Amino acid sequence: MLGASIVHPEHKVVIPLAPEPIVKGDGETKNDCERNAAKRLLSDFRREHLHLKTLVVEGGLGSNFPHLSLLDSLNIAYIIGAKPEDHAFMFEWIESLTPETHIHQKPDETLHAFRYYHDVPLNDSNFDYRVNLFGFNSPQQAAGLFICAQLLPRRINKGKKHSPT
Repeated sequence: MLGASIVHPEHKVVIPLAPEPIVKGDGETKNDCERNAAKRLLSDFRREHLHLKTLVVEGGLGSNFPHLSLLDSLNIAYIIGAKPEDHAFMFEWIESLTPETHIHQKPDETLHAFRYYHDVPLNDSNFDYRVNLFGFNSPQQAAGLFICAQLLPRRINKGKKHSPT
């Protein structure tokens, strides 16, 4: 089963949505997968809640071109985890870039560092599909990098392939 919930940062109520089964269909020889279940769940959700502003937060399984394109087509914003082992091209690409950074110091003097990369190709196969990345690290938490779109402008680059240098 694939589950989803509606939450709001200013409310304590969590509204679970109907789960989407991950099962073997009639006449199928292979089991369904989480990606197909997510596609059905998100498409059904958007059909039923056409005008609801939505932000999907997911782990790295959703950080692929077909899934991100589906979210774009459904007008759903997203924040999705990105791991170096899943996105070698993207992580190599940003090594030569200088991110926009912001340092926040809490009253207890703990520092939190935020970094932002704009207009980064998702991968070599989908070079024209550009994403924004933001990262966060603090002394208490390992560094993380997340793909985000529709929160900030994202564009499809119709130009030729090139390196950032």
